[in-house]
Amino acid sequence: MKSVEVNANNHWLGFALSLFTAVLWGVLPIFLKLCLESMNAVTITWYRFLVAGGFVFLVLQNKKALPKVNIIKSKVWWLIAASLLLVVNYVANVQGLEYLAPETAQVLMQLAPFLLMLGGIVFFAERLSRLELLGAFCLLLGMFLFFNERIEQLFSSFNEFTLGVLIIIFAAVTWAGYALIQKPLLRVLSAKQL
Repeated sequence: MKSVEVNANNHWLGFALSLFTAVLWGVLPIFLKLCLESMNAVTITWYRFLVAGGFVFLVLQNKKALPKVNIIKSKVWWLIAASLLLVVNYVANVQGLEYLAPETAQVLMQLAPFLLMLGGIVFFAERLSRLELLGAFCLLLGMFLFFNERIEQLFSSFNEFTLGVLIIIFAAVTWAGYALIQKPLLRVLSAKQL
C-alpha cells in the first residue's frame, strides 16, 4: 500500500515539475526579449551557458558523477558537434527575437520537436503511432492557423518579420540536430552529464 502512495506522489511531483518547466519555457522568450535591450544575443547565450555549466558542474561534482576523461575522448567529435549546435540554437533563438514578438518565436520553435520526430524517423528508423501522427498534424494545422493572417506578408517580400521567421526556423533545425546527436551520446553518458 505504501508503494502506491509513493508512486502517486511521484506522479504529482512529475506533473508539477513538468508544469513548472512549461511555464519557464513559456516566459523565457519574454525575458530574453527584455535582455536584448541591454545585451546582444551572443552575450546572453554566454551568460546562460556559464551559469548552467557552473550549476551542472557543481551538482555532478557533489554527486561524484563527472564523466570519465576516456569516455569524453572517445566521443569528443559528437560532443563538439552537439555543443556547437546548441550554442548556435541559443544565439539564433535570441537573435530571432530581435525581429519577432516572443509569442511568434515560441510558436515557431515548436517546429524543433517536430523536426526531431522527423529526424528519428529518417536516422533511427523510428515508427509513429496514429496518435503521434495526429499530434503532428495538429501541430502543423495550429501553426498554419497562427500564421494565416501573416502568410502573405511572409512570402510577398523579404522584411524583418520574414528574417525573424527564418532565423527561428534555423534555430529549430539546430536544436533538432543537437537532440538527434544526443541519442548516440546517451549510450555512454547520462542525461545529467550531457
